[in-house]
Amino acid sequence: NEFSSVDENNEYALSRILVNGWNGKKYGAVMTAYDSKNDFAVLQYNSPSAAENAENKMLTDGLSAEADSIARLDSAEKCTMSPENSSALGINSYLDNFAMSKDDVTVAVVDTGVMYDHEAIAQRFCSEGVDFSGDNCEDAYYDTTETGDYYGHGTFICGVIADNTPDTVSILPVKVVQFETEATSASAIISGINYAVSY
Repeated sequence: NEFSSVDENNEYALSRILVNGWNGKKYGAVMTAYDSKNDFAVLQYNSPSAAENAENKMLTDGLSAEADSIARLDSAEKCTMSPENSSALGINSYLDNFAMSKDDVTVAVVDTGVMYDHEAIAQRFCSEGVDFSGDNCEDAYYDTTETGDYYGHGTFICGVIADNTPDTVSILPVKVVQFETEATSASAIISGINYAVSY
């Protein structure tokens, strides 16, 4: 995958620059992607040094620019649900005294793929989601043929949400982590968040 051989000590290792308020100039980029609704651009370069040089020029031009970076999952979970954790944290007693004023609350889970047919959470999804990870999946479904430790993380998080919110709260799965890795990029996460906010 894209992240397996990346030097994480090099801030510009992904050779990409993220820009808010992009002026349309490529600054030598070999590829560009622009989200006009959120005024967010990703510029791809041939090398880390080219990306760093471009960022310096953008900053001189007054743009908000920074290197794309790698983000990693904190821990590995295998599609487990943990209602006992909710009790230990006192969430259940908190919810007894809490009433939501809206019936249309949606929580986005920007994470790995999600098993949205899992019996504990199957009725809580507002859609089958979207994939920004680079795996080119049609949706955010967790590939059950994969066996890595990290693939269930998104499902686990959905279980925590389902267990600790009223049934009127729905979940929007947004996949940003590629299969066979626990890593993703800041640009994938930002794209996922922008999608969720616009949903």
